[in-house]
Amino acid sequence: MADRPATGPDRTKRSLRPRPITFGLVAVGLLAGTVGIATRGAPQTILALAILAVVVFDAISARAALAPVRPTIANPVDAVVGRPIPYVIEAPDLTRPVLLVRPAQWPVSPRQTLALNAPDPGGMTLASPPRGVVTNLVFDLVAVGPLGLWDAACRVRIWFPVPLAVAPAPLAHDPDWPALRTLPVGETATVARGDDLFRGVRPYVRGDARRSVHWPATAHHGTLMVKERDGLEQVAIRIVVHLPVPDLAADLAAARAAWLVEQSLARGWLVHLVTVEAQVELVAPPPLLRPRGPLPLPFPFPVMAPTRTVEQRIGHIGQARGQLARAAAGWPAMERSWKGLTRVVSPTGDRWQ
Repeated sequence: MADRPATGPDRTKRSLRPRPITFGLVAVGLLAGTVGIATRGAPQTILALAILAVVVFDAISARAALAPVRPTIANPVDAVVGRPIPYVIEAPDLTRPVLLVRPAQWPVSPRQTLALNAPDPGGMTLASPPRGVVTNLVFDLVAVGPLGLWDAACRVRIWFPVPLAVAPAPLAHDPDWPALRTLPVGETATVARGDDLFRGVRPYVRGDARRSVHWPATAHHGTLMVKERDGLEQVAIRIVVHLPVPDLAADLAAARAAWLVEQSLARGWLVHLVTVEAQVELVAPPPLLRPRGPLPLPFPFPVMAPTRTVEQRIGHIGQARGQLARAAAGWPAMERSWKGLTRVVSPTGDRWQ
């Protein structure tokens, strides 16, 4: 996978843990063996050896069940902060059923368990992580011996086929909408005029744009005449997101920007979203710790890295969510030729320009 950094093994060594019944069975075996040795009794010795063989066989079987398991995970369709995210997980190389355990991560999510059985996929719904990009998830694989005497476990890191962008949840607010300025359909920030439909001419009224004067009609009537057009003009809005540092206030600002994009698209407006993205390569994740232990909580911290301004026309809300999920700290560089509305969203307060 191109987006995956070079790392070491994606799983820990397999470990074994006896179940409570195993201790009782071993105690019976030791007692039978002791009696057999003391009395030179064949039945007691055979019983002790049989118990030993059963315990060893169950341990080997439990450990061997995890050897070929390489789970894969499908990218969710959508991921938004605060909304549970469903995952589809497969392990087609299973030899027999195993348990896939998502370790507890207090207070973000509790421990969850999924039974995997090849070739059927399994589903697990987890709490969403904070806003950002997620490349992998960590699980524990647990196999139970055929006799139920041993648990074998190993911790695995499952990579997404494509990094998962977790977008902010839209935060409704009152932006105090200003008087609307429109752009003709088809016009961009650098084009002088568009191609809306010409309907007729009418006398000039103070305030009409000079470019709307219809010169042939003016010469014919002997007075200034202007073109009348059908109402095909479109409101254009540029939403600029400024996040000084990655913190809670920055996430709230990104959430307000997501709501503005949603509202603007619902009104049929032309929407441009401007953010800053960090130009950093994915680094190797921390090494996997022993299975059954809790997962560490994510600790956000500023990343000092070169940044670039990203401005794109938003055609659907999913496009904006991905851009806002990747939004990093920095001040976007804006073109001065924009002719529509401009809304600057920042943790210290939003404003119109």
